[in-house]
Amino acid sequence: MLYEYSAPAIHIIVLSRLTTLTHNDQKRSKYVEELKETLEKMKKYDANMDKMWKCVVALGEVELLKTAAKKPSDRFQIIQAFEDVITIAHDHNFMTVAHLAGLELAAYEKSIGMDARFVQIHLQDSLRHAGYYGAHGYCELLRTLYSEDMSSALLMENSTTKSSGDANTANSTSMNRTTLPNQPIAAGMPNASQQSYSSQKKVNLEALFHSMLPLVVEETTATRVGVILSEQFLADAEENASASTYVLQYVYEAGEIQKVGKNLPISKIFSPIVNRVLRSHIPVVEEDMTDSELLALDQSDYFQKNACMSLMVQPIIYSSVVAGALYLENSQTPGIFNKLRQNALKTLISVSLHSFQFYSTLNASYARFLPKQFLELLDKGDVRNICTGDSVTRHCCVSFLDIRNFTGITEQLTAKGSMKFVNQFLEYLCPEIENNDGFIDKFIGDAVMSLFPNKVGSALKGVTGMIRALERLNADHYANKDPLRIGIGLHYGKLQFGTVGYANRLDATCIGDTVNTASLLEGLTKGFGAAIIVSQEYYDRFIEENGSVEMVKFNKLGEFVFRGRTVPCSLYEAYDTTWKEDPSPREELPQILRFFKTRMFEECEQLCSNLAAKYKDNNHILKFYEDTCAMYKDYIMDDSWNEAIPLSKDGTPKTLKFPLKTSATTTMPSIITKKIEPSDVDRPLTPSRGARIKWCDDEERYTVVEIDKEE
Repeated sequence: MLYEYSAPAIHIIVLSRLTTLTHNDQKRSKYVEELKETLEKMKKYDANMDKMWKCVVALGEVELLKTAAKKPSDRFQIIQAFEDVITIAHDHNFMTVAHLAGLELAAYEKSIGMDARFVQIHLQDSLRHAGYYGAHGYCELLRTLYSEDMSSALLMENSTTKSSGDANTANSTSMNRTTLPNQPIAAGMPNASQQSYSSQKKVNLEALFHSMLPLVVEETTATRVGVILSEQFLADAEENASASTYVLQYVYEAGEIQKVGKNLPISKIFSPIVNRVLRSHIPVVEEDMTDSELLALDQSDYFQKNACMSLMVQPIIYSSVVAGALYLENSQTPGIFNKLRQNALKTLISVSLHSFQFYSTLNASYARFLPKQFLELLDKGDVRNICTGDSVTRHCCVSFLDIRNFTGITEQLTAKGSMKFVNQFLEYLCPEIENNDGFIDKFIGDAVMSLFPNKVGSALKGVTGMIRALERLNADHYANKDPLRIGIGLHYGKLQFGTVGYANRLDATCIGDTVNTASLLEGLTKGFGAAIIVSQEYYDRFIEENGSVEMVKFNKLGEFVFRGRTVPCSLYEAYDTTWKEDPSPREELPQILRFFKTRMFEECEQLCSNLAAKYKDNNHILKFYEDTCAMYKDYIMDDSWNEAIPLSKDGTPKTLKFPLKTSATTTMPSIITKKIEPSDVDRPLTPSRGARIKWCDDEERYTVVEIDKEE
């Protein structure tokens, strides 16, 4: 397949080289005619040429154009035509054609005495293209043939990777060349530095250069300044943003900053020269546009319309990546961008990028202790701007995670072993939080408190992802041991985000009943035998936002009143149908709840008792309702009961403030009658403790009748 296209391309190049090298006019004419005939045959070969074949034909047309070049201005068209071929070939993954065209371009530039750095860049790109299709031996041969050029190229490449400041202080070169196509060649093939950047985190340079614009104008006396940035370095960059797609983000003119946000529009800047700088990494200075060779390329009369007298384009190198460029024009004076102003611009960019990189590194270090999302919630771009009392209120999802039987596990470990155990556990589970748009607020021993400030669905994805991560951890490290288990509580509500402390010690935290509720929900997971328990507030918000979800299900556990509160709250178990777990009574639970709500406590108790043996490995919720019904069946309840179960601190059911079902007796030992108010009774005495409850008509209240044990 490759030979079908590469062989004609090589034949075209050989004919072109023979035409260039021969000094015999007769032979030269013969080669030119043969080249023309070859092109005509190639065009007739397939009337519906595919894109690869069209690339080969385009390469032949460039070679033909090269043989016919007479005027000095023709070389600009030839260079641009070569680069068009390379761009198209690379965009369609035709690396053979891209390699051959690049090699020809480098040879042509060298033959007409162009700046050696441009020759080196195209030679490097040509070798990279050859490497893409595995021609490593061929590449070694080329490196030998071009050893002098390659040694210089490597020196230049190493110098550009030292630092962003070094790259921005490279010597300017007066531009005697033409442009790249509107889309730079790098758009198809990132260079080594761009490839290395792909693993780095998102960096926002937009605000930095927005603030720099007035200072750039002051230092250089430019009448128009454009800020060109790669998509990856914009404030709203997406995760898959291209490092080699460049956008004209801002234009500063007449004292005003205009946000453009378009792909290098020719109406705002002379984009061909910008593309050249982005491609070559070499700054461009045209001190006098009235006598510039660039005018021959200005098909849109840009320079005439904008009265451009001087021009300068400086690349912006950040972490060895071409992050963009600064484009400067002066419409009043030629030669305004002298060496002094060129050096001032380089110094300004270099110092700004070094400072930005330093504080970015500082913020990244602090982010390991103070999440960057917390800074964003507080509207603080820098950790240095945080002050005591900074706060903001908003709704958010809060999750609490805890390892079950953590004390029992760590009793068998040393202090160092306990720390290793916790860190290994967190290494597996915590990435699921960040991967689902959440962040960790704090670690509390073996517990993790995390926040999901955006969509509630992300919170459920995060916590179910942690369960799956736990399964992987158990498979990897606890295959022959008791598996680790966790409990997670998830709640949605209003939170106060802010800083607490004093001048010498600050901490970022969130305060509110939402945090307490999430912690209480986590505490119930063990007693209810559920991995994840969510509140009614979270459930309602999730259904409103997402509707039903195929993999994740909700199972109502009942209505409860937490200790110290009066308002009942419905709780749900959230579970993933793909989890590996013991069978549970989820299908029978709705019938248990119906018995319970209709006060059929004996039937409910019996059902739970019968099912407990069936689900002996996961019968926690059955035991809970069995014990609750055993207690509640002895009460005389009125209509004030709201079907909710008040819970104690440890999650067990509390006794109710209703009288017990007991028959009054007239023959009793000597008794002591004690009046009690409902507020006084936390745990009424029961018949098993040697007491009776008696209704007193005179006082219209129940009294506890205790047996005098001494008699």
